[in-house]
Amino acid sequence: MAMITDKQALAIGVAAIVGAGLMYWQYRRIAGGAEEVITSVKDVAGDVVTAINPASTENILYSGISKAGAAMTGDNDWNLGGAIYDGVDWVRGIWGDSDSDRLEELESEYQRQRAAGVYETVGVLANKRTTIINGG
Repeated sequence: MAMITDKQALAIGVAAIVGAGLMYWQYRRIAGGAEEVITSVKDVAGDVVTAINPASTENILYSGISKAGAAMTGDNDWNLGGAIYDGVDWVRGIWGDSDSDRLEELESEYQRQRAAGVYETVGVLANKRTTIINGG
């Protein structure tokens, strides 16, 4: 039976250490690549969720309609939510119940009371006006 010489043992040891180092380097490279893949998948998933989220103003339908509406009207601030609000307010205005109708009524009441010198309710009217403007 042949014995291993010192030189052969040293060569085997160096080869084992180099092999283990290469295996560790390859493992780290693969693991790093996997982390990048996982991060990319998370980013794509986040973009998909945003694109289909019905509550988001960045979803595909809302942003697409808003861009088309802005292009058709020439108003860069045009958006779907504002158009829906304006449409509903216009329909309510047919029966005299739009926000602008209520603001006109409050303004005329404010002017009447101011002319009559009744100042204690002016603050109440101003609060009602603020509430209507803020969507209350």
